[in-house]
Amino acid sequence: MNLQINKGSANTQNIENQYNYPPTTDRGTAFVPISDCREEKYYTEIKDSLYYPPEYLDKIISTLETEHSILIQGEQGSGKSILSFKIAEQMKSQEYITSAYYLNPPSDWNTIKQWVQSVHFQEKITHNEGIHLWIIDNLHKIADAIEDFPDSSIWGADYCICCTRDLNRIPSEDDVYYKIALSKKQIFRHKIDEKIFLECYNTMSDNKIGRHESDYLYRYIGGNLALLKYIITNGNLPHSLTDWSKGQFIDFHNIYLNYFGFETTNRITQGNLDDILKMLFLSQLDFSIPLYLQCDACQTVLKNFYFEIANKELEMEHTSLAELLTVCICKEHRLNYLSAFTDCIHWTLSNLVNHRLEEREQTRQINRFLQLLYSYQFVLNQEQTLQELLSYDECLTDFLSKNVCCILPSTWKKITEIADEDSKINAVFHKFATSAQFIDTICLNCDYDLRFFKDSLSQTELAEVETQLLSRVTDLMESIVKNGTEVHLMHLLLSLSEEAAIAFIEQIPSHDLVRLLSGNNNGLSLYARYYSLLGDEVQNILDTKIATDDYRYILMTSASICGFLSLLAAAADSLRKELCRLLTADNLSDRLIQNTTEKNYSIGTLGLLLRELKKKSEEVVMSFESAIGVKRYEKLLQAQGNILVLARLTQYSSAEMQIELSRMLQSNPQLIQTLLDRTINEGHSIGTLGLSIRELKRTSMNALTAFEDAIGVKGYERLLQAQGNILVLAVLTQYSSAEMQIELSRMLQSNPQLIQTLLDRTINEGHSIGTL
Repeated sequence: MNLQINKGSANTQNIENQYNYPPTTDRGTAFVPISDCREEKYYTEIKDSLYYPPEYLDKIISTLETEHSILIQGEQGSGKSILSFKIAEQMKSQEYITSAYYLNPPSDWNTIKQWVQSVHFQEKITHNEGIHLWIIDNLHKIADAIEDFPDSSIWGADYCICCTRDLNRIPSEDDVYYKIALSKKQIFRHKIDEKIFLECYNTMSDNKIGRHESDYLYRYIGGNLALLKYIITNGNLPHSLTDWSKGQFIDFHNIYLNYFGFETTNRITQGNLDDILKMLFLSQLDFSIPLYLQCDACQTVLKNFYFEIANKELEMEHTSLAELLTVCICKEHRLNYLSAFTDCIHWTLSNLVNHRLEEREQTRQINRFLQLLYSYQFVLNQEQTLQELLSYDECLTDFLSKNVCCILPSTWKKITEIADEDSKINAVFHKFATSAQFIDTICLNCDYDLRFFKDSLSQTELAEVETQLLSRVTDLMESIVKNGTEVHLMHLLLSLSEEAAIAFIEQIPSHDLVRLLSGNNNGLSLYARYYSLLGDEVQNILDTKIATDDYRYILMTSASICGFLSLLAAAADSLRKELCRLLTADNLSDRLIQNTTEKNYSIGTLGLLLRELKKKSEEVVMSFESAIGVKRYEKLLQAQGNILVLARLTQYSSAEMQIELSRMLQSNPQLIQTLLDRTINEGHSIGTLGLSIRELKRTSMNALTAFEDAIGVKGYERLLQAQGNILVLAVLTQYSSAEMQIELSRMLQSNPQLIQTLLDRTINEGHSIGTL
């Protein structure tokens, strides 16, 4: 069955309460198998025309193997989506994954998590479980998507690639307002350089060009591969270097004729010119055209350019095509491009508000349009800027003023980033932010992240905003509990000064906090991440609102072992001691293990969380280990573990627990076989295994020897045969004990076919040997 991607907000309630059916697009934005989406068909057509350095693909896949999630950033037309499909194809062929799913555009992380869980739930029922790659495209279309990027526990054994066009708005790991789960190595800045551009051009085109000519064209279209494809297909490029040097790179007249000059139904006339420009303008912004904004031109001249998505909205193949056609039309009809763009903005604003729409849908459309407008960058007209237009346009100012209650804080963030300080638009924002209407807008639209206000408003204005917020705590909490999650509360607290945050918390009923946290299906990890950013006094006041019995209820209800560790690592000393005490009472340890295994929560971060906790307090680590005990670790590993999890767990455990783990491994050889089988069958990378062994060698030779004895040279041989390459072998040999080095040498001498396999894999997969 072909599934089309639905634009809009997913109905989370359906996903949570009705896992007995697979996700379908009539219930909101849903992942679909990549074979069922149009982007995959486009990839199939163009994939042989694109060039990616093998070591570049290898680096991305290697990071995915170890981190399970990455973010690919790049300008529009740079081939981010195509790159993600290329990675999916390669991972499928190498049997890292069994299937790949695609989502465009995304909803929010909570809904995304629900869809992932729903797919796994269905597979469990049908006994057809597998390892998936989840591709999330156009992440920049939803608010806070980057700032709230989840830790790897959401993916478990799966993998995720997120693509986004926003190059300048990803917070750093040290940002005082944000703490994202992505490390720097997980963020790939995908840029088409001159060399790759030339490779792609000469693959796409029958008429080859040299480096100098390619450089001219590259600078003119900014390395946009989508534009390059359209230009090569429809335009006559200059043949001589002299023509190139004149700056005449694209034959817009020829492109115009190819699209509009030969069929009567495709002819542009004075009667339809304005309508065509309006539709192309919306598509330039990547704004799917709602039914109520569509005109006759959509069904006549532009019919072949659009495809229908959910709710009969229309979408074009690529924003770059809309811009290219707009430029061609303006040149052919001698129109000023920026003036035409301005006219289209005014037309859209005057028609965007449609009172026949349901209120939530009306708000969604307004914010979608404004966010896309303020994110837009010209490609073919890079010398033109929207800054002045978007700061001083009277029509836009009037629209924002009249519809101020519909505009989300996340949209104002984009607006204020580009608006000049002395513009009327900026004045509209300042007036609204300090008004009583502001709280109503926050509650109505469930948008509680106001951290950017700290840079946008004066100290006096910020004090007014905080006064308004503190006067409406009851309304805000009612809204958060009903429509939000614990993350929304943390956003709001981080938006306030320490004094205001304390005053806010003091007014919160304890039962509201408990309701929020006990419904957290991600094991408290997101709450813990933001908790660690709060000031010490704010943490202390927050802790006093949740009694010991409340924490027991929260942890017993939904927390995983990794969620508990996340909170333990983030907590203040007093709360940390209380949590450790809870862990030894009321079977909480057993319940955490049960929640983790029954709900299939990942334990991939278990070792890393222990490392974080070790930095805070060795004593707390030992208290945690004493309460959990080696038997519960054994149960966790049996249900969810693999060799990498075991290696990291051993690496970051206390010396006493390392001894316990060694004894457990010696007495349970079947567990090792289970972990080996799972590592191999689920395609887990062993690229970092050598690093864990290096750390064990540095800290405890006894633990290393016990680990090696448990795995055995036969186990290493199995792992290398399934996942290894020459680099993995070299690192493994380098850091193993002297006894294991001898065993590995004998194994290699007796198995020349393994060496050939590792050599072939190293070469075929393009692994760099720079560190060999």
